[in-house]
Amino acid sequence: MKQSILLLWAVLFLSSCVSTSHMVEINDPYKETKGIKLMQNLIGKSAEKNASINGSRYYSFSFGYVLEIKKNELASLTLAIQTQTPIRTDELDSVIFLNLDNEKIKLVSSDSSLKKIGKRPNTTTSVSIATDDKKDEQIVITTTENGNYQLMYHQYTIPENLWVSIANTEDIQYRLYIGKEGIDVKLNLAQTTKLKEFLNNSMHLRNANLPPTPEGLKKL
Repeated sequence: MKQSILLLWAVLFLSSCVSTSHMVEINDPYKETKGIKLMQNLIGKSAEKNASINGSRYYSFSFGYVLEIKKNELASLTLAIQTQTPIRTDELDSVIFLNLDNEKIKLVSSDSSLKKIGKRPNTTTSVSIATDDKKDEQIVITTTENGNYQLMYHQYTIPENLWVSIANTEDIQYRLYIGKEGIDVKLNLAQTTKLKEFLNNSMHLRNANLPPTPEGLKKL
């Protein structure tokens, strides 16, 4: 198997969609739930040197942010991360770090799964990754080979005290681990702008749907 393979879970999305960010509204009258969802297909770069023939190894991740507000309950914001790799013993670590303008914040998963899935045919596509210059991007030509793959997944709760911090950050980066291999996922300018828009919308929706204040706690 070629060492330069980009391990893609979202390759079909990347090859068929122009944008790597997609935001939708949630309104379920049966569960009495409102909210919004942001899906982002992101590229992570391995921190290991000479990880492939070309010197760098890339991974594709699907990030799903979901704000959910149930009737008479406080809003909750979760982040689900998925990636697909060939069968291996290493797993996606339950701990990730959120880097906000060089301030590192640790998040621990509340849920995870690991399962084997079927074979994929050879697929070649091009994706863009953020560079040190947030206004620029690097185009990476990637190939996935046929074979057995596994899906890795973790879900994280993002506490409310981080919503404003993330929404006011210019440089957003995640550090994930598969086994002991560190992987940096850096948002480009368009992805950062979309995430900040999502968080601002989340805070507005949260404030508009706060549970009613009990009579005994209302200010006179």
